[in-house]
Amino acid sequence: MGQVIICCSFVVVAACGSTQAPSTAPKTDVQVVIGDVSKSLSATPIAAENANRSVVQVAEGGLTVFVSLASPLQSGVVSMSSSQASASVWAAQQGAAPLIATQGQLSLEYAQGTLGITFDDIQKPEDSSGSKLMITGSIVNVAVP
Repeated sequence: MGQVIICCSFVVVAACGSTQAPSTAPKTDVQVVIGDVSKSLSATPIAAENANRSVVQVAEGGLTVFVSLASPLQSGVVSMSSSQASASVWAAQQGAAPLIATQGQLSLEYAQGTLGITFDDIQKPEDSSGSKLMITGSIVNVAVP
């Protein structure tokens, strides 16, 4: 009987431990205005890395948001501009050309292979063709390979 109690205790501990996993799962809470369309994205982000760049992408409902960051990744704030080489952000609707952000800030949190990105009024102001882009929100707990 003592062995059964130990076994049952182990199962309870394992079950309790598994309830912690969702807090470290990747999460997207991004709002995008592209032209006259406003969408919220909550899809699971994907990430990739090579020697020069790390990228994070979220795609949902025909809309893609893509972030490219210079490697090695570091925590900090990056101000967007048309000449910014350390970070670029773009968004595109399916079948349309991407719009590249030129204003706003990215707040980056990077530790132990996990990246968090906060979009602080990332935008491409409206141009003569009427195209514009604004991205707010965050992508957190992304494992960068």
